[in-house]
Amino acid sequence: INAHKKMANERFFLVEPPERCLSLYILIRHYQPDIVVETGVADGFSSVYNLTALSKNDNGNLYSIDLPHSTRDDNRKMGWIIPSNLRSRWDLRLGDSKDVLPQLLEKITPNIFFHDSLHTYDHMMFEFKHSYKYMDEGIISSHDIQLNSSFVDFAEEISRDYYSTRKFTPGEGSKNSPFGYIKL
Repeated sequence: INAHKKMANERFFLVEPPERCLSLYILIRHYQPDIVVETGVADGFSSVYNLTALSKNDNGNLYSIDLPHSTRDDNRKMGWIIPSNLRSRWDLRLGDSKDVLPQLLEKITPNIFFHDSLHTYDHMMFEFKHSYKYMDEGIISSHDIQLNSSFVDFAEEISRDYYSTRKFTPGEGSKNSPFGYIKL
């Protein structure tokens, strides 16, 4: 919301589709989760929307996992767009999600899981399956669900319907990336 304005004011190209960020915001506002886990942070657009929704709910925390960026052309830190007033609900874990996610899930149970890290079939399936085995109910969601069939395959594997922000064909590429979610 204001993060988009901040980026525009600093003349950065806005790469995040608003429907994805708004979809996350709406899911968090509606389901009132105690714990949200996301993989992939980068500048922190999704994190801002997630944290804003949690703040508006006056409940919940966001656990984010991402690889440490060794170099960035602009020397900005991961999640730099996240305002200080939202950071008290944010726990950033640096490392490969294949290592960090299992350790984190041994300690917490997410109500909402959001994938936006490495978009390969195997990596997405790892994150979906690993999160699912720790969740009795809630939401599993992802950005870029069109890049491969992992999201659709996972929904079929657990016999659940999935919902997306637009129609897509798995493997179609990255243009106009849809957001999808599965209600458990």
